Amino acid sequence: MKKYKVFSLLSLLVGVSTEAAAIDYSTLFQNQILFKGQKIVANGCLYSLTMQSDGNLVLYDYHHGSVLWSSNTAGRNGYTIMQPDGNLVMYNWNNVPFWSTNTWGHNGGHLVMQDDGNLVVYHGSTPLWASNTNGESIASTTCDIRASKTGTEPNWDRPGGDYVHYKMNTANYSHCAYWCSQDNQCQAFTYVPPGVQGNTAMCWLKNTIPAKTYAPGMVSGYVARE
Repeated sequence: MKKYKVFSLLSLLVGVSTEAAAIDYSTLFQNQILFKGQKIVANGCLYSLTMQSDGNLVLYDYHHGSVLWSSNTAGRNGYTIMQPDGNLVMYNWNNVPFWSTNTWGHNGGHLVMQDDGNLVVYHGSTPLWASNTNGESIASTTCDIRASKTGTEPNWDRPGGDYVHYKMNTANYSHCAYWCSQDNQCQAFTYVPPGVQGNTAMCWLKNTIPAKTYAPGMVSGYVARE
């Protein structure tokens, strides 16, 4: 049986992702998430890693029109996050993990969709896990594959730019981030835990990316779309 290092909301409130990191659409940095329909794409635009609506994480080869690798998790609805500890983990909506690269213990690890078709978790320049699907690097092509990923920023608020807000039945920041990722109008969000703006958690969706303000316990973020 695989072992997972489970991260609660509080344990994810370490480290802060940056907008600078979000512009690299081939890489998933710490605290960045793939929700349904989101993907990272190799710089040469011939390979992508897609979080499918059926819960399967799939590596596509667009040159040959084939699937090179998958997590084999179809039917397990949830999301994929690159945790600050270097572990790539898939969670369901109750924050229960159901797949991981088992690479925890390497703070600052990141996931790269490479031009040779290999999907690799690195700590610095040291590979920790790979899909072992590397082959010949192929020249880049005109890219019409739209990459997208969601960055989360624990302990930050982004006041302003709100166009809608929700009272949340579940105090889980990933739900707020998901709503933003699925709304093309949404560029950023802020999750407010219970007890700050009332007894329930709040989710604020924003059509701009306002400046950040340090706010312990809140989780903000942005959706990076090509």
